[in-house]
Amino acid sequence: MRILKFFLTLLILSISISNNYGQSSLRKANKQYELFAFNLAIKSYLKVLDRQPRNVQAIGRIADCYRHLNRMDEAASYYAQLMDLRNIEPVNYLQYGHVLKALGKYEEAKRQYYKYAEKYPVAGNQYAESCNFAKSKMEAPGRSSVKNEFLNTSSSDFAPSIYKAGQVVYSSGRRDITKSNRGGPKSGGFINNQLFFSNRDDNGFLRKPELLKKQIGSSANEAPIAYSPDGKYVAVTKNNYVNGTRQIPSSGFELSLHIGEVSAKGDFSNLIPFPYNGSGYSTGFANFSPDGNALYFASDRPDGFGGFDIYVSFKVGNSWSAPENLGAIINTQGHELTPFFDGRNLFFASDWHFGFGGLDLFSSKQMSTGGWNQVQHLGAGFNSSRDDYGYVFDPNYGVGYFVSNRLGGKGSEDIYKFEGVTNTDGDILTEGSNIDGIPGGNILLNIYSSTDKTPLADVNIDLSNCGGSIENKTDSNGQFKFNLEEGSVCNATLRKTGYISRQIIVNTSLEYNKSYEIFLTEEGDFYTGQVIHGSTRTTIEDVSVRATNTATNQRIEAVTDRSGKYSLALKPGGNYIVRYSKVGFKDINRTVRTGGSNPSKFIETIYLPPSSTNINEPTYTENPNKDSRNPEVVEPNNGNSAVNKEPAFRNGYAVQIAALSSSNVYLGEIENKVGATGNVFVYREGGKSKIRVGIFETRDEAKMAQVKLRRDGYNGAFIVMQTTMGYADYIFGYNPEITISEPDNNTETSVTEGYSPPSSTSTVDKSSRYGVRLGAFRNPQSFERDRDKFVSIGIIDSYQSGPYTIILLTGYDSFDMAKRALRKVKTKGYNEAYIVEKIGEEYTKARR
Repeated sequence: MRILKFFLTLLILSISISNNYGQSSLRKANKQYELFAFNLAIKSYLKVLDRQPRNVQAIGRIADCYRHLNRMDEAASYYAQLMDLRNIEPVNYLQYGHVLKALGKYEEAKRQYYKYAEKYPVAGNQYAESCNFAKSKMEAPGRSSVKNEFLNTSSSDFAPSIYKAGQVVYSSGRRDITKSNRGGPKSGGFINNQLFFSNRDDNGFLRKPELLKKQIGSSANEAPIAYSPDGKYVAVTKNNYVNGTRQIPSSGFELSLHIGEVSAKGDFSNLIPFPYNGSGYSTGFANFSPDGNALYFASDRPDGFGGFDIYVSFKVGNSWSAPENLGAIINTQGHELTPFFDGRNLFFASDWHFGFGGLDLFSSKQMSTGGWNQVQHLGAGFNSSRDDYGYVFDPNYGVGYFVSNRLGGKGSEDIYKFEGVTNTDGDILTEGSNIDGIPGGNILLNIYSSTDKTPLADVNIDLSNCGGSIENKTDSNGQFKFNLEEGSVCNATLRKTGYISRQIIVNTSLEYNKSYEIFLTEEGDFYTGQVIHGSTRTTIEDVSVRATNTATNQRIEAVTDRSGKYSLALKPGGNYIVRYSKVGFKDINRTVRTGGSNPSKFIETIYLPPSSTNINEPTYTENPNKDSRNPEVVEPNNGNSAVNKEPAFRNGYAVQIAALSSSNVYLGEIENKVGATGNVFVYREGGKSKIRVGIFETRDEAKMAQVKLRRDGYNGAFIVMQTTMGYADYIFGYNPEITISEPDNNTETSVTEGYSPPSSTSTVDKSSRYGVRLGAFRNPQSFERDRDKFVSIGIIDSYQSGPYTIILLTGYDSFDMAKRALRKVKTKGYNEAYIVEKIGEEYTKARR
């Protein structure tokens, strides 16, 4: 009996030791995976599988590691094993679908996407339909001959850019050409990639490259780069790419953009950070416009449509204007990267628009209105079932380049050359371009929504005045084609339910083959406003006014006239963020709530400050219903100043987010972050500059703003009474889709120099119904490096569960809000995150 007990004890001890070893190995593997060390993580997960061959997490993450290493056959093998197990996370169906799509197995990929669609229908159905697109277009002949460049190696060769005539600069992880170490990092410093340059040979291919610089320094881990048209300036993206790992956002790349000067020898100098880099998000992939006055780039900053979006910034003196998102035609819920603008067409890569697999190359033509035409897939040749991106083109030679990790290359990423095919307008023709004019007719109508520039289907086109039918409809692409005799001039009437009818003049005497771009405005109440120069108090013409519906992301645009006035057709009962921008002035955001509370339908007068202005006072407005007598200048006793208004004091509410000892306060960074919540201003009292947001008419509105500000990282935000000066329309309403929560403290946040947001960690905020669980950490300090990535997405909360600290994002009152947050979380590399719901007093995994 003693012997039996001894062996049983030994067996239990052995099992315990094995389990502990397995858990230790799993923790090590997970840490390597979270650090994007995919090769190391595979080895560690394989050790876990030696003892636990059906460990779901280990199998799924091995598969995902292989996916990020572009080893799709091996990834598919492990995903296939995973499908035989239980408790599979929905994200595994999505990732398996991506792998099968990369292997060209579109029908099998669709099945996985449809499984993912059971939980996430928008993304799942989008990718499933993309498989149908790929099957129909994959075999079509390409418009251009695409060839692998001879200089490619087994390492990553990527980021081609046009420098001087016939010369290309690019980056590579190759090690056969090295630099001296003078002036560079000490021995042992690891360089992932370096810059090279090459000239074309007599056959048009790039010669064996040379180092752009002879010494390690500013050209290490810097790519892509872009040169200004005059060759005097350079935009440099600093990167942390790992040779052999796919250059996609989920691989953990971190980018920052820098602008510098270029010497006659090609050296960079005076590199300074782009003023709109930010903590917690990446900015890079820059490209100058042909005139050098605009900079197109990609960023996953928190105000976008999805992951990485494409933005443009305009040159203002020696600096750049605030970034403008290119909008919903270009940008999606996925990632849009590597923009290249040739003055007429924008070329970029996307993993969301219908494509063949991974990142695909697309183009969109800029319209006369400044918006963008429907996105076109560049077709076969340019695109494959793997990643294709980094398009550039040299119009002087009619030669372009792009990057791909497709099969048949020499290494991880290769540079491919193509020769462009152009039409008479100088446009690069791609798959879907029309060489011979408009097929099937000499008139083409392209009808779009003025709100978000999407094509409008089923628009009724009445051609009775042109001798045609009254029963014509646009197709699903918003197009209608018809014939009309040359020399005809007539009116066509456009009608669609929910939109304002419009007449257009069709004139074929000017150009026989004619294409029209027409925008219909949604029915709604017209709201007017006016923009005034913040210093001179004169009206400003050509100010861009954009109103974005916070519920639908639909956008309406207007431009001020000579008197500084504009009008917007806004839907009743909606919340809009209205942005005012003009080169040379500081952007301002306002929140407008439409409805019965504003019977005058007048949006406040905006005083737009010049970009050099130090804004340290509240911006107030005139009441449009008052007469035009000369206003008084009021200097209240509390130290605040107000101009162009009559004294009319009343009580409202504001939310205080900080108190500074300095009297010289710059609010630009804070306004960019929270300006949509309310007017950001400084209230001086007791020797301090108190930063406040408001002013709100009711305490309930202030409470809702307080919740939003805490979710944005200002956890010390508290409500104060605020005396207003002027009229009722100085007070801003706020109505976000979140639950009101009472403040849990009334302590001011004091800062001695500058400003930094207070810590976002608190006890769990159970006033919100939903949250996003980021993970369980034995050592919560390991999360600190990622903290800044999430402060703009939600309130970072935590609680203890045994030896683990559970970290989650809270502040979401609806499942849809949490779902939007989860999408952003996963773009940060937290693929195992999921939505939790408050049941009773605890958060549990949401079952939707």
